[in-house]
Amino acid sequence: MTKQRPKGVTILAVLWFVTGASDAVGILYMVFEMFSPKNIGGAVVYIGLTIYLLLMASVLLAKAALFVAAGIGLFKLQNWARLLSIGFIGLGVLIVTRALLTSVDHPARSLGALIALALGIWLIVYFFKPHVKQAFGTAGS
Repeated sequence: MTKQRPKGVTILAVLWFVTGASDAVGILYMVFEMFSPKNIGGAVVYIGLTIYLLLMASVLLAKAALFVAAGIGLFKLQNWARLLSIGFIGLGVLIVTRALLTSVDHPARSLGALIALALGIWLIVYFFKPHVKQAFGTAGS
């Protein structure tokens, strides 16, 4: 019996993969641009800032790699990718909740944050639905 991948998992796998890949391309472009012949003088003069930016680029590149790996893992129905996705989404829910609690001055921003919060909570609940857990080979309860 072959596992059937739920459509929601497929959609999220593609979104994770595209997000990670596009982030990686953007980060690599930034690093190559920083060391291009027209900008190398500034990179040398501001060596402390250059080191900081390279460290940040490394962290962001690692995050992008995690998104790509999670996308591939979801596509292959690997339970570690489901758990990693729950972690990503949970962190996003925490960040959006904090933003909602600290900045209530702009209604449009609050509405967008509420939509993001609802979507994040819905996705977490989705990953715990019995048919989704079963697709990943975990117990249905």
